[in-house]
Amino acid sequence: GNTGTSLSFTATGYDAQNNVVSNAIIGFVSRNPAIATVPNLGSGTVNLVAVRGETWIVAQSLTGLRDSAHVRV
Repeated sequence: GNTGTSLSFTATGYDAQNNVVSNAIIGFVSRNPAIATVPNLGSGTVNLVAVRGETWIVAQSLTGLRDSAHVRV
């Protein structure tokens, strides 16, 4: 099973001119913690806690911009 498996996510912030923002603070959360958890919001590490299911991992900046990735286990 997948229980106990860890995944790593990264996110990069960009400004309005599409330049990388090197000091962007981005946090990660799971939309369904019964499937996957993010033990440290700033780490990008996701722990799978279920054998089957799906969730979205959301990366969000301090300014509220966000994007997400779909995870199916």
